[in-house]
Amino acid sequence: MRDPQKPNSVMPGNEHKWFQEVDKCVYSRFDSSGSGVIICLYVDDMLIFGTDQLQVDETKSLLSSKFYHEKHGIVSSNFEICNVSVIATDHLQVDKVERLMTSKFVMTDLGEVDMILGIRIKRVNKGIASTQSHYVEKILKKFNYSDCSPVSTPMDPRVMTMPNKGLAVSQPEYSQALGCLMYAMIRTRPDIAYAVGRLSRYTSNPGTQHWQTIKRVFKYLKGAMDYFNTGHRLFQEKLSE
Repeated sequence: MRDPQKPNSVMPGNEHKWFQEVDKCVYSRFDSSGSGVIICLYVDDMLIFGTDQLQVDETKSLLSSKFYHEKHGIVSSNFEICNVSVIATDHLQVDKVERLMTSKFVMTDLGEVDMILGIRIKRVNKGIASTQSHYVEKILKKFNYSDCSPVSTPMDPRVMTMPNKGLAVSQPEYSQALGCLMYAMIRTRPDIAYAVGRLSRYTSNPGTQHWQTIKRVFKYLKGAMDYFNTGHRLFQEKLSE
């Protein structure tokens, strides 16, 4: 149940009711020892995370039993997943999952994933890194900043953003630019989180100063377009085509 005084919040004690209202795309199952599996669904993509192979095997058996029951004569021909990405600690675990799934479904192995949900994947030492350099390039072009001069920081520390008391700039364009920045921020670019957070305060009445600050974020991204995010740090490296 949502708090009528705060539309974007949930009343204490009613979190489970709010959860029932939203689309469920993350499923998890863990036992008392901490072993378990997490399944993430997004449109026609599925990500499967398992703490060990046994949990993955049991989950696959459960999924297949839901869509094919010989003893009841139930067959579903409408179950189709276009893309499945399996992430594991080593290739042996991935191979086991692939063999299990190919025994249950008709599948084509497209090799190691290099892009999922619009995010490019790069393999680094003991892990993976993600980037949205192509997306950053796209939004710079959209707002005519492809040829801008880059700056080293997303905000000027000497400039304090304040509520607009003068003429407002285009609110739809401001919100659109801010939304584009936020899309990158929440996925791979935490380095612009502070700037985006500050600018979000003035969405209802943006002024010239706020638009100039957005321009600075674009200029910063111009010089930091090829940053990769490992989950622990950001590093810059050119993508090999």
